[in-house]
Parts: sequence; C-alpha cells; structure tokens
Amino acid sequence: MDGFEARLREAQRAGELPAQASPRALAEYFTTVLQGLSQRAQDGATAPQLAAVAELALAAWPAAQR
Repeated sequence: MDGFEARLREAQRAGELPAQASPRALAEYFTTVLQGLSQRAQDGATAPQLAAVAELALAAWPAAQR
C-alpha cells in the first residue's frame, strides 16, 4: 500500500489529484476494494459482478481541479 500511496502523492503534486484529497485514505480505500474483489473472485463472482463493483469504486475517485 505504501507504493500506491507514494504514487498518489506524485499524482497530487502533478495536479492529477485534488490538493484536498488524502493519498493515504485513497490508498487504503482502493487497497481494501482490490482485496475484496480478489476474495469475491475466489468465491466465484462473475466478471460482470466484479466490473460493477469496480465501476462503483471508481465513482469515488476525486476529480482533479483544472
């Protein structure tokens, strides 16, 4: 998760992520989502089911202010 957080901090410095966004919280959130998707896949979830969850998770992504 530390690498993911570091990359998000780079994106924030580059203006790709809003200044008010928390790279740590985003890294924790998306790490949790990815782990959940992995578990659901192991439990037999279908690709469309997993894609629907991924789409919902991406809706939480903060938009950069340009």
